[in-house]
Amino acid sequence: MTDDAKKLLAFLEANGAAILETTNPYEQARFKTVNGVCVIYKNSKGAWSFSNDHARDAFFAFRDGKKWSGTKRHQRVMRKKIEDSLIERDGKICCYCGGDFSEAHPPTLEHFLSISHGGNNHFSNLALCHEECNLKAGDLPVIEKMNLKLKPPTKKE
Repeated sequence: MTDDAKKLLAFLEANGAAILETTNPYEQARFKTVNGVCVIYKNSKGAWSFSNDHARDAFFAFRDGKKWSGTKRHQRVMRKKIEDSLIERDGKICCYCGGDFSEAHPPTLEHFLSISHGGNNHFSNLALCHEECNLKAGDLPVIEKMNLKLKPPTKKE
């Protein structure tokens, strides 16, 4: 274990995280907080990655010498704000069928990489779609969801 990894673990523990045993050589830190289990990775080329937003926040707080707490719940962004941002980015259409949203067919939040498969609530993993399209996509792997997305759009009535 490198000195940097030891310092990172000390930082996490000092700020309320329970340190867990790593499961592979790329894990620099595996820890548990009130927000769940988090992992900070470093690949063979030295690039950092994170299991979730809380792990990312912890790492950057450590790196930048800022405050961070493993005992404070991660604040969720209000649903309306996320929805508005996604509409600004993608338009007022379903990411799968291309149909417009309406009262009869309101938008639902879609995770391309589902939470159950390790996905997160990062903006790049989210889109809006109709409920029936969301149910159709379900827990499919990302590549299969993209195949649904690439089919020609059909207009909703």
